[in-house]
Amino acid sequence: MKNIIFSSILFIVSYFMIGCIDDKSKDFQFNMPNVIIGSDDNINFPVKKEKTYTPTIEWANTDSTNYDFLWTYNGREKLSTEKTLTHTFTEAGTFYLTFQMTDRTSKLTYGQDFKLTVSSEYFLGWLILAEDETDGHSALSFIHMQTYELYPDVYKTLYPNNPLGSKPYRIETHYTSKADEILIMQKGGDGLVELNGSNFKKVIRTEEEFIGGAYPYAGFNPIRVAYTHKGPELLLTDQGEIYDRINKKTTSMFQTASYSTIPFLHTSGSTSFTYFTFSGSTNFQLMFDNANKRWLAYHNTSTIPYAIPIFTKGYTDNSYPGVFDFCNGMDANIDLAYAETCNESSNKCYLVHVLKDNTTGKHYIQVPTLTFSTSNYRITVTKPEQKEFASGYGIDDKTQYCLLRGSNTSFTADPHLFFSVGKKVYFYRWSNDKIYLYKDFGTGENAPTGDLVSMHTNGNAVEMGFGFSDGHFYICNIKKDIIDKIARGDIDPLTDNQIEIQHYSGLGKIVHSVFKYGKSTNYLNARIEY
Repeated sequence: MKNIIFSSILFIVSYFMIGCIDDKSKDFQFNMPNVIIGSDDNINFPVKKEKTYTPTIEWANTDSTNYDFLWTYNGREKLSTEKTLTHTFTEAGTFYLTFQMTDRTSKLTYGQDFKLTVSSEYFLGWLILAEDETDGHSALSFIHMQTYELYPDVYKTLYPNNPLGSKPYRIETHYTSKADEILIMQKGGDGLVELNGSNFKKVIRTEEEFIGGAYPYAGFNPIRVAYTHKGPELLLTDQGEIYDRINKKTTSMFQTASYSTIPFLHTSGSTSFTYFTFSGSTNFQLMFDNANKRWLAYHNTSTIPYAIPIFTKGYTDNSYPGVFDFCNGMDANIDLAYAETCNESSNKCYLVHVLKDNTTGKHYIQVPTLTFSTSNYRITVTKPEQKEFASGYGIDDKTQYCLLRGSNTSFTADPHLFFSVGKKVYFYRWSNDKIYLYKDFGTGENAPTGDLVSMHTNGNAVEMGFGFSDGHFYICNIKKDIIDKIARGDIDPLTDNQIEIQHYSGLGKIVHSVFKYGKSTNYLNARIEY
């Protein structure tokens, strides 16, 4: 936006001519200071929470103490007479503010308009999905990121006459640049249903998002959805099929296209997909083809669907002997236990995956580099370093994993993988190939008796949430200094009180939990900004 000068200045040019003798006329000039108020259309306040905002001002050699200030709201209501706006908005929405500053001496007034987004109290925080233990309904709870206030069974509280559903099993989230939606995955009631992220109101059933408004066949069972936030949206079924659509307005709108009723076919032939990774900021979405024990990828584009060809090996077998080859296909006895990406850029990332050799029962962690070429649209795999993982720790099919990741976090170049064995949680540090006990949730008062079913970090990877099947949920400290202290032996995780931040119970039979990022920039860049 351009700066607006509200007071007009009258330039009077006087020219007097007396005969043809001395011409002593002069132009009258006024030197107007070039004061500039910076524009900003990305201001965000939480609803019902006080926040401040200070505009950027270039004073141009004027006295900054010689100004009066005024903030107005939607051109009418006076909000403040201070340079820094401090205010509590009571309603969510998009509003326009005007900031004015008047020089007390010259009476010049400078102004700037600002666009403000006031976000819901549910904008950032933890979502916990559970089955209610009294009647089996799907219970969605929310924990505020800053205050840690718990909103138990928040959907039922807000909409008591419109049940969410029943038989829940998973949550997925997706975002625009300003807002989010929550996909509740459940087998009963409305089935899979999207909720508005600001008020948890129902938006649309997933079945209605298919061409023709119906699933492709009876017994259709989605198990995961990948929202790439760059166009493709991929739905995975329990039959190993992927159904895709292209959202061409990912920055501003949801549901701009319908899912195809024909499953995605990869050019390499028959496939059976079982796993997605976090799509992050890369130009490709990874998909594990369990039929051929290999990774494939979908090009993240907002124009046309495009399957990336089979990955290219950028290394020789002699350089990495014994490494499982997931480009051409691993042995049939190799299973994928977990996978995630980190250290991401648009065309490169680490792939951190845990593989199980069913012949020996051993697990391995492999961290190759994947590089995407914009010239031939292929992915090359290099440096597939592989190590035996967690030997003797007793990891099994109930083990949960969580990789600390994110472009703005402390763990970008050195993967730290958290994993559970029973009620104990450990972390593995790639750089030194060592494992450390993080927390034993089976000790202490009011300890959970159920299984650990979900763990995940908050937006900037400084906290981690742990959900147990018997209704316990913990928020714990995973800041780098805490992790380093545990690794050095400065903290005893069995007794230290710096690790646990909050503990909740009575949330029903928890099936899944996620962190609610609020908008796509938080989700893609590991931020927690309103």
